[in-house]
Amino acid sequence: HIPARDEVFGMLAAPGRFVWFVDHTAPSQTDQSMTGFTYMDTVTGAITYYNSTGGEFDSLAAESAVASHPIVRQGRLAPTQPLLYTAFGQNTWVVPLVAETGKYQSLALVQASNGHVVVGNAAAPSPQIDAFAQYAIFLGVKPSVAGIAVATAEIHRGTLDRVTTANGTLYFTLHGEPGVYTVDASGNAALLLARSGDRVSFRAAGTRNGALRATEDFRDGTLTP
Repeated sequence: HIPARDEVFGMLAAPGRFVWFVDHTAPSQTDQSMTGFTYMDTVTGAITYYNSTGGEFDSLAAESAVASHPIVRQGRLAPTQPLLYTAFGQNTWVVPLVAETGKYQSLALVQASNGHVVVGNAAAPSPQIDAFAQYAIFLGVKPSVAGIAVATAEIHRGTLDRVTTANGTLYFTLHGEPGVYTVDASGNAALLLARSGDRVSFRAAGTRNGALRATEDFRDGTLTP
């Protein structure tokens, strides 16, 4: 197992404990899978290596997934310094996004197990809170448990207007409604066949200030009459 990157990153692993972090991969690895990760205590120099990640996305794969996200591309943002944290019980890459000038704009979260990406709305009062709110909804974590204020889920019915897909996620708008909705199609690839004009129904919740709203119970009446 070798470090996946040429550099290490400093992070807070616990209150008052600063560590150096780097993820690892196999020398012959071509799919950027993580074989483990290392924490090194900056005071004692003690190194702890965790190797039970089960081939999750490594930092390079997470960075690539964020860079290819439609919102990141459209905003001409650049991912920086992916750091691995546990969020809602999931190994999660936390990836700051900066503009071409290097100024911080937003935060992206990548679920290490499958590469699902959420991007905080840069126009929200707190892009990072927006990102974690979207992530909690995607994972099915109740707002009261996550400690994040999000809107109550509501039932929506309408006709698809604009539709696009990326990394197993369907992004769409509805005729006559503002905002962009998302649905994770990793468990049902047929959802990626949705087209403009399809009649759909779903439940959606999200931060009121966010441009993206994650959906649940998405049904396309054209695909599944």
